[in-house]
Amino acid sequence: LCEYLWPSAQHGTHSVQYLSCGSFNAVFSLSVTTTDGQAAEYVLRIPLITQGYTSVAHTAAILEYLAKYTDLKVPEVITWDATEDNPLENSYIIMSRVPGKCLQDVWEDLNHHQKLLVAKELAHLYLQIESIKHPIAGNMNVHKKEFHPG
Repeated sequence: LCEYLWPSAQHGTHSVQYLSCGSFNAVFSLSVTTTDGQAAEYVLRIPLITQGYTSVAHTAAILEYLAKYTDLKVPEVITWDATEDNPLENSYIIMSRVPGKCLQDVWEDLNHHQKLLVAKELAHLYLQIESIKHPIAGNMNVHKKEFHPG
């Protein structure tokens, strides 16, 4: 997949590392080094259950919408393919790697004040998402690399 998506990248420098698997996606870390020596880190999500076009396309649309219309720190959608017409023979989405640690991994090490800060930040995120108003009801859809509600 890396050679398919980044044909100009240095061959033999790609790295794929398994990160996690949940109920809906397998998640991998991708490292790619371009011909000019620049390293880039990405996250590859592969749906475990193929839901046709909808799953990956909706995820891409939601992330792009949140990035455009809120100040939420969401991963940038690098590319996605909702078909099986690719080297993986499965739908996938590739996103930028957001720096940081998984909250679940550090929660027990946080003091009370830090946990309160996390709770306030989560409340802020929730309020931002709740404040988004769409002109019509329905799922986010992607149309010709553009996205809009409905």
